[in-house]
Amino acid sequence: MITVLILEADPMVRSILEDFLSKMEGFDLTDSVASISEAKDSLEEEIPDIIISDLHFQDGDVLDWIAQLRGENVPLDFIPVTADKNYATFMKSMYLGAVDYILKPFTFLRFKEGLFRYRVRKDFISPDHPLEQRVLDEFFFAENVLKGGAPVTDETKNFSKHTYDMIYQYVKERSDKNFTAQEVADALGVSRITARRYLELLEKEKVLEVELQYGKVGRPKNKYRFRRAE
Repeated sequence: MITVLILEADPMVRSILEDFLSKMEGFDLTDSVASISEAKDSLEEEIPDIIISDLHFQDGDVLDWIAQLRGENVPLDFIPVTADKNYATFMKSMYLGAVDYILKPFTFLRFKEGLFRYRVRKDFISPDHPLEQRVLDEFFFAENVLKGGAPVTDETKNFSKHTYDMIYQYVKERSDKNFTAQEVADALGVSRITARRYLELLEKEKVLEVELQYGKVGRPKNKYRFRRAE
């Protein structure tokens, strides 16, 4: 489980971030605060894995605070969610180790994709295992891992690559479970129709197998299952 601290002064944006995070598996909100001083108090209680934060507050600049934490060797990651499009701000964020940079206004899909990629990369590096070049390559080139070796054909031309890769990775992680288009839609924040189109494409590419599940009433449901050989 990846622990998250949300730092956002605007109550409406903070509520949206909380809501978006609650829809994602594998993430746990430790605290949600409106100022840097409150964030500092929160870190006294628990250091999260990652901070999702705006950059500018009445009581200070988040990047200055992050720089201080870096100097103190506090082990945490951060993702700016900001309206600041200044090049210098972006580069300073990168220098300080930002794992993403999300501009306001943002969509759930973009938010989820950023955290999803963060989780994939984080899963590769563990203190329990020695570093190997293969593992480091997967960490630094997570884009290739997100594809999961997904086949690319002429059929995908009319589909979004990001959505295709995201749905592919989602179903691959559930290789031992059956799921419906609605379940995929709810988990990834896309419409049921969109989820069904991509699942049908993956079935056609023989990545998925499908069976009809009959209930007591109503139409039968398509139940999909990952079957592509690794």
